Amino acid sequence: MADKEILIVEDDPVFRRSIKFALKGEGYAISEADSVSEGVSKLFKNPIIQVILLDLSLPDGTGKDFLELVKDRTPAHRVIILTGFEEKLAAKQAEEYGVFYYLPKAERSFTQSIRFSVGQAFKDVEIESLKEERERWIREKGHLIKKTEDLIKIQRKINDDRPLDEILDLICESVLQLVGAYTCHVRLYNLKTGDFDLVSFAGPAGEIRTIFDGPKRKGDFFSGKVAETKSPYLSGDLQNDKDFQAFREKLLKTRSLPEDAKTYLGTVQSAYIVPITTNMFSDETDAIFNVGADSPDFFSEQRREIINEFVAQATIAITKAWLKQKKVETHEDYRGISGVLEEITRKLSEENIREEVYGTVLEGISRIVRPETISILLHNKAADLLDTVAEQRGGERKTPCQVGHPKDEGLTGWVFTNSEPLRMPNLQREDRRKPQQHPSYSEDLETDYVRDIPSERVEHYLGVPMQIGGETTGVIQLLNKKSEYYDKEENKHLWLLERGFSDDCENVLGIAVSYLAVAMKNADLIEERNRKIRQLDTLKGVGRYTSSEMPLDELLDKIIKEAAEDVEAEICLLFLLNEDKDRVVFEQSYGIPREKLKGKAYEIGEGLTGGVAETGQSILKKAGQPDGKCDEEILSHLQQTHRKDKTIESLMVVPIKVKNETIGVIKAINKKGDIEQYDQEDLSFFETFATYVGIAIENTRRYTVTNEKLAIAEKNVALSHLVRAVVHEINNTKTLIPINVELIRERISTSNYDLEEMLKVIENSADRAVRFANSIQAFSVSRLGKRKPHDINVIIRTAVGELAPSFELDNKHSQVTLKQTLSSDALMCSVYEAPFIQVIQNMIINAYHAMENSKEKVLNIISYEDAENNLAKIELTDTGHGIDSETLEKIFDPEFTTKSRGTGIGLWLAQTHLDSIDAEIKVTSVEGKGTTFTIEVPVAEAGLPEEIDEQPS
Repeated sequence: MADKEILIVEDDPVFRRSIKFALKGEGYAISEADSVSEGVSKLFKNPIIQVILLDLSLPDGTGKDFLELVKDRTPAHRVIILTGFEEKLAAKQAEEYGVFYYLPKAERSFTQSIRFSVGQAFKDVEIESLKEERERWIREKGHLIKKTEDLIKIQRKINDDRPLDEILDLICESVLQLVGAYTCHVRLYNLKTGDFDLVSFAGPAGEIRTIFDGPKRKGDFFSGKVAETKSPYLSGDLQNDKDFQAFREKLLKTRSLPEDAKTYLGTVQSAYIVPITTNMFSDETDAIFNVGADSPDFFSEQRREIINEFVAQATIAITKAWLKQKKVETHEDYRGISGVLEEITRKLSEENIREEVYGTVLEGISRIVRPETISILLHNKAADLLDTVAEQRGGERKTPCQVGHPKDEGLTGWVFTNSEPLRMPNLQREDRRKPQQHPSYSEDLETDYVRDIPSERVEHYLGVPMQIGGETTGVIQLLNKKSEYYDKEENKHLWLLERGFSDDCENVLGIAVSYLAVAMKNADLIEERNRKIRQLDTLKGVGRYTSSEMPLDELLDKIIKEAAEDVEAEICLLFLLNEDKDRVVFEQSYGIPREKLKGKAYEIGEGLTGGVAETGQSILKKAGQPDGKCDEEILSHLQQTHRKDKTIESLMVVPIKVKNETIGVIKAINKKGDIEQYDQEDLSFFETFATYVGIAIENTRRYTVTNEKLAIAEKNVALSHLVRAVVHEINNTKTLIPINVELIRERISTSNYDLEEMLKVIENSADRAVRFANSIQAFSVSRLGKRKPHDINVIIRTAVGELAPSFELDNKHSQVTLKQTLSSDALMCSVYEAPFIQVIQNMIINAYHAMENSKEKVLNIISYEDAENNLAKIELTDTGHGIDSETLEKIFDPEFTTKSRGTGIGLWLAQTHLDSIDAEIKVTSVEGKGTTFTIEVPVAEAGLPEEIDEQPS
């Protein structure tokens, strides 16, 4: 029966088996325990156990807990701690509990190390039992004590987060003293340049270190070779080694070396070089541990085992330092990308939104990730291709390729089609394939994207899909991870980092892409909003022409230019009905010289233009092949202006009407910008525009009072239709923006206070837009209903009742006292119910806002009949801040407001509507005391019909 008893306290049965296998044949009796409690029990039941192999992490406690429970038996056994990279026991505690040795689990030479350490532990027990033997062992094997002490010092420095170079210096000095080597140094992979830099050196005094100064590339002799092979290198006769001789001769010829460095090159005999892998980049070599000696065959198995133990400690130290460095760099990356997102948000309020946002993304990704090229590709639905909309190559912004990329070809097509990121090589997923080895690789990547870049090749690829609402809308692709040597001409071989893009690069790009997708969607919404505002301004301008007496040619010239600009047309044409009303004749053009189409005309019913003149129905279509009278001239002009294959891609043909009679036709050909096809929304605006044009033309031809009123009526009807369209689009915005905001929150896992504030601003803006839309919707034709007699008192109560719930929930508004003193008799007036309620509500809301900072908050609403003037009067008097005389003159101007978030349209709409029913609104105010709005409405005449069909003019 064996007289050497071992207890393994480890919860992993696989690892326990590996320990037993390593100790097989050594004559040990082994007991096992998988918890603190079981280990303590077995130790006390078997007091002759001499060596304990202890894991620090156990199901019911820690290794420290175990040691605390058995510390009274410490002299009777030896404890060997089994450590992982992140598992530590403070050196002070190790001494207190009598820890004999540390053995890293991940050590490559684990079998040899455990045999050696267990054997030494039993020897230590034997020495402890025999004082004389112990003293002899101390004399002969004192280096073991020194080694243990050094290992504990190293562990202490690692636990105390000392600088990496300080820890590695101690490791090198310990190895030098314990094995009696000549020199010891460590080279560490530089994650930014791709070299192996000297970070620690121990050796004789003097300038020997100069031999090792400077970076080593992968493949260079000595250390670079080991980095490449990933295997230890052992040489016992360097002076006769051909590779070393070549290395020495090259140094002596190319460098001026000090004498002691030359002496080293002539006396060093042996070398033992070990690669270090942290597994942060698969099994790549992350450092090289190099030991040299001045005698042949110096590195015996025992010496190499000692060196390997310190290599394991260096591995732990480097891993911990890199994890700490990675945490800092990740924080910096996310802070950098947060700045990019903040800048994108600011750009959404500027002109030329897309180009500004693209520039911000390119600059930010270039600074944080350092790729050699960045390309932003968006899906062009019309062409079903990926268009390169922005690109940076070699650090410079370049004009994107004009030819679309097939959405299902090449690496970028693979990313778009599969809606998944693609990174090659991907060492952190043990995929070493180059981009050229992917099944979807296309030579186009080489020809299209290596232009103007110094490396002139594709080494690394990173593509991330741009998605929103479950739809993939584009791709951002990066090529080639740059080294810090990129701009240094003398280091062309190190322009690119061998390992390529990392997980962190992919994460940063993923965040940028997610936000960019939402930003582009919001940019579309903002540009659409701005376009509608421009269109409203255009209609306002054209509306002014309805009362103008300018010559017809001048009017048509202004109309055609504004039409083309607001529907983004390349060419716009205007035809008018002749006196005989049997054809429409060309009158004015934009985008093509007028002389080219002079004299062109269409018979009623002839072609698209004549057909629209006959039916009065608009046409929206792709033009296809030329078949009209003007198409040949138009195509010739387009191809001269753009390119030979340019065609008529899309057009709108809209009738110009007055009183439902067609007086002409207006055409828009080829939409400019990213979206090359007109849609129903474009057509709706163009029709409204044409309505204004008809009124302007008719009034110019025959400017009379009758026609002026007719034009005003037609103008308001058209404006009402436009208001309805604008309200519809703004309400769509209300549903789109929260979806986009939630997508951002889902894709960005880390909490970002600044970004959250930006998202709240977007949501609040959407809410304000919807409130604004609803406030004007009541005045559209579709909501007016029928004009008929209503009791004004009932309307006032309805208006107050609808507002009451929201005011009760609002802390500021709930403090207002609202008093109603309404006429006891019904005040019957002929009005439109919905907009009149809106007028009253606008007055009440304005009053509440005016009293927000007032001490006394009272709103009086009074109604009574002015029998002498046959008027019903409504007075709304508040105790607010009042209105100064200068402001009082402007309050009904549609472009004036005193509110930071107001539009100025509320009072203008109220006045406009009251004018339409022959009512009037007046205002008086005293600064610091309050304001009174008075609404005067004619009382309905007896015998007035129940309903009136007329719409307000």
